[in-house]
Amino acid sequence: MDKNLHISQTGENWGVEDQWQTLAQAETKYEAIEAAMEVALEGNVDKILVHTADGAIETAIPISPKAQDK
Repeated sequence: MDKNLHISQTGENWGVEDQWQTLAQAETKYEAIEAAMEVALEGNVDKILVHTADGAIETAIPISPKAQDK
């Protein structure tokens, strides 16, 4: 089963979430992407889905298994 992280706007901030909980909060989308990358490299994550402010998927960032082994 694929494990994805989602980056979406939550009020004035951006949140990093898995399917159960919020894992990080950031002031900007860029900072949220950085936080999601750190979380992804610590766990078994297949991709990061970045959403627009209205909830549509803007981009998908695949996470290489080799990057997780570092």
